[in-house]
Amino acid sequence: MKAPAQALGGAGWPAGDAARLLQLDAFRGLSALLVLAGHLAQVFWLPFVAADSALVPFFATLARHAVLVFFLLSGFFIALSIRRNALAKGRFDAVDFALARGARLYPPLVGALLLTAACVAALDLLGGATAAPGAPGWTLKASATEYGGALLFAGGLEGANPVLWSLNFEAWLYLLAAMVAWAATRRRWLHPVPLAAAALAVYSVLQTPAFAVFAAVWLLGAVVALAPPAWARARQWLSLAAMVVFGLLALGSPARLAVSEPQPLWLAANHLLAATAYCALLFDWRCPAWVLRWPARTADFSYTLYLVHWPMLVLLLATLQPAVQQQPQVAALATVLGAALALALAWAMARWLEQPAWFAAHLRQVLVRAARAMEKRA
Repeated sequence: MKAPAQALGGAGWPAGDAARLLQLDAFRGLSALLVLAGHLAQVFWLPFVAADSALVPFFATLARHAVLVFFLLSGFFIALSIRRNALAKGRFDAVDFALARGARLYPPLVGALLLTAACVAALDLLGGATAAPGAPGWTLKASATEYGGALLFAGGLEGANPVLWSLNFEAWLYLLAAMVAWAATRRRWLHPVPLAAAALAVYSVLQTPAFAVFAAVWLLGAVVALAPPAWARARQWLSLAAMVVFGLLALGSPARLAVSEPQPLWLAANHLLAATAYCALLFDWRCPAWVLRWPARTADFSYTLYLVHWPMLVLLLATLQPAVQQQPQVAALATVLGAALALALAWAMARWLEQPAWFAAHLRQVLVRAARAMEKRA
């Protein structure tokens, strides 16, 4: 989420701290690049490594930890957005929040779904094969109902654009946060809205237990945003302690930290420990500006990059096979080409689709016109 510098008040930060905003943008952009790097390795280099190679879980774990950073930043910025909303209106305005979130989420999502459909159709023309005999590969398959589910953030497209799972979690968290904010600013905790939020949270965890882990990471970012400045020192020490523990675990038993870890409770604890450690990197420590400027440039199209890269990489794999899965030099060429295409396409699409203020203003105009039309009919 892109936020103005003045949003950074709170959590002990002075308003207008552009250096902090640059740092958060840089980590958001870097996280998107790490997800892309992990998927490039997964798509193009698996045929050249042994099934039990440490590189397989390493790149998957790298991408997962980048997603943890996304959830931390999302919780932080959404909490600030809700607070600004409530302060400006006197109490939380759910309609204004929904317009802002819809204008942010939907245009890039719709663009990504159209691109995914185009890649699915193109792969069908190529015969649907993405792997040479004996080599790992993927297909791009999706039904019409799956596209509808993706638009409603209710799952779908696991076979065509599996990265959308995290976007579904994000949307559920936005809804839950809005319901809680509505009740909190009106002090109506026995109203059907907060009761429905509690029921939705329980249902989400029962349906997808991993949701609890990422919701906890998201809430950690929200707490950093809303906690009194006096809490900053304690948070920094906690984050540093988590960093030390995580580092010791990485040195002593690195395999236990991979996302391939079969014990779900251990894996959840690893995620929460890592997220707590990342708080210091994101919100407390200062990196030199010259280090941040390059990855920060990716922040403006990081959301679109996250949504569009997977189906395009799989289509490129199918186009260049079987040589891409048999010759390392072709795989290297495909890696460079895939990265360049993904970055260029995301940048071009984001120029039109990642304009939440413009979309929100037009959505608001549509609602005003619809309300006036209803008044005339009445």
